[in-house]
Amino acid sequence: MEQRWTDPSLETPWDFESMIYAFKDGEYQLTACRMISADKARLEFYSYAYPYGSTGCMEALIEAFGFFVIAENDGTG
Repeated sequence: MEQRWTDPSLETPWDFESMIYAFKDGEYQLTACRMISADKARLEFYSYAYPYGSTGCMEALIEAFGFFVIAENDGTG
C-alpha cells in the first residue's frame, strides 16, 4: 500500500477544475502565450512574489494542447 503513494507510474494528471483553480489562486499573472516557430510556443508570466507556487498548472495546460515543456525559468537563476 505504501508504494501506491510514491510510485510515479500511478500518478494521475491534473483534472480541469484543479488546473483552473491553480491559475486563479497562483501569485502570478499570465502575460503572453504565443507561437515562436511552427513547432514551439512560449508562455510568459509575471510573478507577484517568490516563491509563487509551482508551474504545474501551466505545464498541464501546455501538455493539454500537445506541446512539451523544454525549458523553465523559475526565477532561481
